[in-house]
Amino acid sequence: CEENADSVRVYEYYSVTEKFESGSDGWTLNGTTTPATRYNGGPLLGDNYFLGRFAQGQTIQKTFQLNQKSQRITFDFYRLDSWDNENIQIYVGNGTSLLVNYTVVSTNTGFTHSGSSNGYIYTLEALNNSAQNIPYIGAPSQSHWNDQIIRVYIDVPTGLNDLTLKIGSTLDSPASDESWGIDNFAIMCTQFDVPVGVTQIEYLVVGGGAGGMADGGGGGGGGEIRTGVLNTANISSLQVIPGRGGRGNAWGGYYPTFTGDYSVIISNGNQLVKANGGEMGGTLANSFGGAGGTGGFGGV
Repeated sequence: CEENADSVRVYEYYSVTEKFESGSDGWTLNGTTTPATRYNGGPLLGDNYFLGRFAQGQTIQKTFQLNQKSQRITFDFYRLDSWDNENIQIYVGNGTSLLVNYTVVSTNTGFTHSGSSNGYIYTLEALNNSAQNIPYIGAPSQSHWNDQIIRVYIDVPTGLNDLTLKIGSTLDSPASDESWGIDNFAIMCTQFDVPVGVTQIEYLVVGGGAGGMADGGGGGGGGEIRTGVLNTANISSLQVIPGRGGRGNAWGGYYPTFTGDYSVIISNGNQLVKANGGEMGGTLANSFGGAGGTGGFGGV
């Protein structure tokens, strides 16, 4: 969230992006210094590796530096196997302030759940509209234990130097029965302070790209592109949110191809510019395959 020192000022958002393909990226287990475990679930759950599988009594956490500006955190939560009225739990602040405490079951259909507390705003969105038994590597054999991919969005308020994010659950069984993990983690700065004396800003806003189709199917569509000029004579700060790309489709209907998120510029809660995300890819091939590629981030 900085403007460069040149005469032409360019806004840059610095993203944390973690896919866990080569390490735990600083996440630790149960409040210790022990690195959080990774699991190779195969291409139906991310590229291969994700952080997991975690179960009864297990939490993961990491501290991030935020430079006192507003941020958006996003990640995919994998709800795996026989959850029965147990909760996803997410803590913020110093890792002890409970923000999300949402109940799910193994038969969950599609849902969107939102809430807020102490300046934080969050949304949970199920990416598969009906519960599916996703045959990830090492999954339990019970075919009626369904799985779900839940995308999490957390908007972090201004004024924080750092944030400890802790993720857990109320599961009461080992991973052989029920578990969870996270993947595709990102943090993006969303605050742009308009330089003093600047009364107009040119913008280029691009929506997030859609996910591609599996096994040789078509790629996802690119996001909408919007350009123009904003009058900022009476604006001191803008919220700019680049859209995330949609997840690719896995053959077999385990989760649908998702369009990319829209990218947006906001002032005092009002949308000034919006660029929609790209649409889904083409038809997938008729053989079993992993997930298509995830769409690219949008830009603001």
